[in-house]
Order: sequence, then C-alpha cells, then structure tokens
Amino acid sequence: EAIKSSFQTVILDKERSGLAIFGSLSVPHGDILIDAVNRCSTVRSLIQVWGKGKTTEQANSDALTRLESTIRQSFPIPSSDKNSWRMNFRKYGRSKGLTNSEKVTLLRKFNTILQSLGGEVDLLHAHHDLIYIEDWSTYHWDVTMGTIQSSQYVPALCIIGEILAEPKAIEDSFSIKRRPFLGTTTMAAVSAHLTASASLAGPNGLVLDPFCGTGSLLLNCAFLGATVLGSDYD
Repeated sequence: EAIKSSFQTVILDKERSGLAIFGSLSVPHGDILIDAVNRCSTVRSLIQVWGKGKTTEQANSDALTRLESTIRQSFPIPSSDKNSWRMNFRKYGRSKGLTNSEKVTLLRKFNTILQSLGGEVDLLHAHHDLIYIEDWSTYHWDVTMGTIQSSQYVPALCIIGEILAEPKAIEDSFSIKRRPFLGTTTMAAVSAHLTASASLAGPNGLVLDPFCGTGSLLLNCAFLGATVLGSDYD
C-alpha cells in the first residue's frame, strides 16, 4: 500500500552505479512495479524515499516532514514484530564502504525517526529493510581530474528510505562456477535470466527447450515461475 501513495521512488541501476530518481511518483499498481523489478537482473533495488538532501542532516530533516503523515503509516502496530527493522548502508560509486563507527554516527542522526517506528532491530528477519544511501558516483572522476581533494569530497546526494524490492542476485545464485555440471555451451547466468525475462516466462507458463544443454535457460525460467521441460542428446 505504501508505494501506492505519492512517495518518491528511487531505482538503483547497479550497472551504472548511479541513482535514477523518479520525482514524486504515484504508482497505482505497486505490485506490478515490484514484480517488474524482481524480474530485472540489472536493477539493484526499488526504494521508497523518506528523505533526501545534500547532507545526512538534510535527508533527516526532509524525512521528519513526512514522519506523521506517511512514514508512520507503514508501522501501524506499535511494539509489533511487524515493526521490526534493520538498516542497510551503501555508498554508490565507491567500493570503500562505511565503517561501523560511521554507521553508528549516522544512526544517531536518525534517532527521532527510528525510535518512533515502535519496533525493535532485527538483523536476521526484519519486517522492514531500511536503507541509507550516499551517492559517490562522481568521486573517481572528480578526484582523478584534480577538481577536488579526496579528503574534501562530499556525496552528491544522501537518501534514507525503505527497500520495497530487490531482485535475486542472479549472477551469484546461478553462478556457473557453483553448478554441479558444466558444458562448453552453458549460458552465463545473467544472459540466461535476461533471455527468460524477455520471453515472458512466468507462472502458468510452460517452457520447452529441446536443445537445453546444461539447462541454464530452463533454470532461470523455472526461477521466474514457469514449468519447464528440456531435452538434449546427452
């Protein structure tokens, strides 16, 4: 229901390591968007933006303006396990992540919001996956070109919000290296997934691959919910 409101929505493109922000996007069929994101191996996350700004403080201040009207609506039952949450931290455009001490400092800045959610922290089975993002996508360019010293760099954007959908990490889950049998013609995991998605494979569908090799394509069609049938010479 939350995505059906006029929340700002952000889709993270992991290929460009950038942030594609879709303004104040009102989505009448949120389940369709979430399903689409779950099928897309080139998208990292679909995020409901609570607040954003040039600094953490600005992101917090922006989120506070929506605390009563919107954010709290996602946590309707105080002291319920459905209010449990955990925070994810990401720096896009920089391989170096945040240290534990930096994370603690950031969490303190969002104390007013986090404590008002009425739930406990659950690192293993949280009902809500929250996220704090810093956009460092211009870092390497700016530092390499000498337009700014690395110690003086500040992120282009800071965002706090909630993760609505994250597709399965296809390249990890279906890695060829982890498969029990390899063939010389095996499709790469992401290529197989993109092909399966393009074919609209899904629930109530039947996919026949008469020359399936070691099954990479069928594996991804099955993952998308299709019934699969394959054969090969060997």
